[in-house]
Amino acid sequence: MEPIIDNQLVLPVSPPESYRFDDFVPGENQQVVDYLQELVLAQDVSTHLCYLAGASGLGKTHLLYAVSELANEQVGDHGVSAIYLDLNELIAYSEESLLGLEQYQVVCIDNVQAVETHKHWQQGIFDLINRVLEVGHYLVFSATSMPKSLNIELRDLVSRLDWGVCFKLQPLSDEQLVDALVSKALAKGLKLPSEVASFLIKHYRRDMKSLVSVLELLDKRSLQTQRKLTIPFVKQALEL
Repeated sequence: MEPIIDNQLVLPVSPPESYRFDDFVPGENQQVVDYLQELVLAQDVSTHLCYLAGASGLGKTHLLYAVSELANEQVGDHGVSAIYLDLNELIAYSEESLLGLEQYQVVCIDNVQAVETHKHWQQGIFDLINRVLEVGHYLVFSATSMPKSLNIELRDLVSRLDWGVCFKLQPLSDEQLVDALVSKALAKGLKLPSEVASFLIKHYRRDMKSLVSVLELLDKRSLQTQRKLTIPFVKQALEL
């Protein structure tokens, strides 16, 4: 069965350049990265369902995009294909959007907590899991908390989500955040002193997505003013 999802909501083919495994800073989450790569490349993991939990900004979306990208890169050699879906966007549509997705060998579903107040969607996700497992394919979910902590009325869905391998993502330390931000700046051709990176993580949002966004803003301001990335410049540019 062909999926009936609106193509405008599907983001499986070309995730943002910075949303790949090579660009993910694992910190204490290396086991998660290794497991997801093994799932895609070897398809020889302990279960066919993986669940990632963690607060916003810890990299859940990054990892699901990375799984999708890596899987689709393998299509030519192994016939692996993947799809990425964000339930925050999809929830406005019918749960019938999930029909036919079991044809993909890896289905990545972000923000499962979005179904907490939508019982029909809870049933739709439950049915999708059963269809995917029946054909021997794989699912990767993400949510803000572990399955049993979600406010999901359909207990069968909670049991299904909890049945797989569950990981709780750990935040990066200050030192790891500084190193990651300096590396990302270097990749963009920017020289970001470690003391400036340290200032940013202490006085701005600590999640990597926000930090990369502000780094792009500082890059534009730096080019416009022909000024280096210093703490006084950052304070002025961000009005801190």
